Amino acid sequence: MRFKVNYFFEFFKMIQTFIKTNQWIKVTFWGWLLGVFLLIFLSSVLDACGIENMQFYIGIGMGAGVGFTQWRLLKKYCAMPLAWFYYSSLGMGLPFLILDFVMDKGVVYKLPLSVALGGLAIGCLQYQLLKKLSTNTINWIPFTTIGWTMAAFTTLLIDLTMRIKVTGYMNLVMALLNLLLILLGGVVLGWVTSRVIKKL
Repeated sequence: MRFKVNYFFEFFKMIQTFIKTNQWIKVTFWGWLLGVFLLIFLSSVLDACGIENMQFYIGIGMGAGVGFTQWRLLKKYCAMPLAWFYYSSLGMGLPFLILDFVMDKGVVYKLPLSVALGGLAIGCLQYQLLKKLSTNTINWIPFTTIGWTMAAFTTLLIDLTMRIKVTGYMNLVMALLNLLLILLGGVVLGWVTSRVIKKL
């Protein structure tokens, strides 16, 4: 047990070191984590209001968290307007809201499709801001779409680990693995989108 747990802690340290070496990945990671807390909060509010079987709060929460921390970094270097944050929140939230009305919650591909469309919407909206800074930012659209989609699938791997039946100390190992998958979503999104940002 000690070996397995230590292995996870060493992996966490490696991820932490990787995040610290890249500011964009760092702020995106913290935004992703903020988004998780926001969606938990919004979920609680909706439950208290009796609103169920909706997922739009996921898009709004994650988009707002990531958009806010990214905007705080960008405004230091290029006076990025607050619209970056708004575009991230609305861009990710709107596809979720639309699909909430056209698809049942139980549809397997609803969540990844919502995220992919949200990533595309964010990319298109934020590109309107980036193109004013550089003519070399058209790739922001596909990279943002791919980044959000990959981040979502990374986190959704938890669905697979939850199907694994474990007992004893392996429950702790699986809990650490699930936590790692949640955290990796932000790292993946930051790494993919940094390919464009670093060229500004």
